[in-house]
Amino acid sequence: MKNRPITVFLNSLGISGAEQQAIARAVLEDAGFTRPGRTNMAVHKEPDAGEALERRLASHCANQGCQETLHEQERQIAESRALILVERDACEVCGGSADRRALNEMATAMKGAGLSRAVVVGGTNPKWARIRQIAPRSVEWRFVNGLGNANQRDAASDLKWGDVILIWAGTPAQHRVTNLYAGPRTITVPTTGIASLAREATRFAIGRGERSASKTS
Repeated sequence: MKNRPITVFLNSLGISGAEQQAIARAVLEDAGFTRPGRTNMAVHKEPDAGEALERRLASHCANQGCQETLHEQERQIAESRALILVERDACEVCGGSADRRALNEMATAMKGAGLSRAVVVGGTNPKWARIRQIAPRSVEWRFVNGLGNANQRDAASDLKWGDVILIWAGTPAQHRVTNLYAGPRTITVPTTGIASLAREATRFAIGRGERSASKTS
């Protein structure tokens, strides 16, 4: 029967810190996969041991947005799991994706500032679909075709609805469309990446939150 160190098994799951490994090992001992003092575990036990860890522990990376997203998710579950810090690729929320991390940070910053609605002017269908797929549900989105037939009435509705307006200038967008969306809550994003878009919204939300705090202090 082939064995390998439990520390190696936990490292393979992204659980690498000494404190985190102690937490995970306690779960394995409680579930009967090992006992105190043992350093190795049979390899054939690893799949079941991994499932036991998933049932008891909620894995997040060092990103604050990922941690808060997972905390909020677990808070709404009757049998919630304990949170555990893992390597980025093992994070249940972002899975190592820079886009996911940036969107999580955006959602956290917007929530902190009392904001929840984002209008994106420009971009492409695949990018919009990607954002809808991976962004936290706390943010509502409207996407405007930068090459479409938006008019003043459409823009006025979007400007009234949105908490932040993001002009995605690095993607296909014509001035006749983007000019309709000028305003105090409008930001121009010069690059094409989703992470860059989210980071600009994060900066806006943090600034808005700081201004609101200064007014009430």
